[in-house]
Amino acid sequence: MSHIEVLEKLNKSKIFITGGTGFMGKCLLDFFLEAKKHYPDFQIHICLLSRSSDKFLSQNPHYNELENIRHISADVENFKFPEEKYDYIIHAATPATTQETQDWIQNRPDLMLDTIVNGSKQVIEFCKQQNPKRILFISSGAVYKGSNISIPFLESSFDPKRDSYLMGADAYQQGKILAEESFLNYAAQNISELRIARGFSFIGPHLPYSSYLISSAFIREILEHKTITIKGNGQEIRSFLYTKDLAPWLLNILVQGKELIYNVGSDEKISIFEFAQKIASQINQSLVIVKNSIPTNINPNPNFYVPDINKSKKEFDLSYLRNLDTAIKETLEYHELNLRKT
Repeated sequence: MSHIEVLEKLNKSKIFITGGTGFMGKCLLDFFLEAKKHYPDFQIHICLLSRSSDKFLSQNPHYNELENIRHISADVENFKFPEEKYDYIIHAATPATTQETQDWIQNRPDLMLDTIVNGSKQVIEFCKQQNPKRILFISSGAVYKGSNISIPFLESSFDPKRDSYLMGADAYQQGKILAEESFLNYAAQNISELRIARGFSFIGPHLPYSSYLISSAFIREILEHKTITIKGNGQEIRSFLYTKDLAPWLLNILVQGKELIYNVGSDEKISIFEFAQKIASQINQSLVIVKNSIPTNINPNPNFYVPDINKSKKEFDLSYLRNLDTAIKETLEYHELNLRKT
């Protein structure tokens, strides 16, 4: 399905989005802003749930250009249900992109787990009241917990109803696993159609510049210190989807996805060391990458975290996806521009 077909499906619909002012929410809002520029007749009613809508709008005034948008400032765990009826509900709260999230995982795992699980339960209660056409729960590839086998993760590699994955999982992983199970239990007993998108690693605008995530950390280091420090031996295998390519994929899953669960991420695999080299080469070929080496015989099979996305490739037109070199180039330009403004 093309972008135009997605917009036709969504035209004049009403969407409720949790985490609407976070990384995922901004990607969706950007897509709707661009759609409005190219297709003036396109209309969509959006309700964004976030902890501080006033702060968000003061920092991002361009989103005021979107018509028919409503903001609710509340916590996802206890927000008051709006009476208006919505066609679609997207639960995108609690992404693993902020330093606050990482602090919770390391220092307050109980808070992280409670926020994900209780937030999902509250959204499910809202879904019971609403009975929307479709629900999209944005989960995470973290449910697979990584692997030392160099095979991309299939959606069937993990089933929260089948696999006992809680042992050894951190609070974020446990939360996403339990949330998936809660949504699946809800979907089995209700008329609304559920879709789950498991997001992997990303690079691009709206990932916080100060984030602990590898892509943000490497971009920040190269712009501020002219070197990149790798903690480890750099052999770990990852892939990175450009954030500007995320929204149409998610919306395809929401309005047209035939399957229950989809991986969302790039299948362009690369080692962490090679990724750092690519970023450095965009600035200056002679920059030195500092590598904290760990003897390779400790772990001859590097950690592998790459999705299999053939299910999406068969259903959706993903030819628009940009390659990693383009994503790195445009992300550097984005942050360089923002740094000049400060």
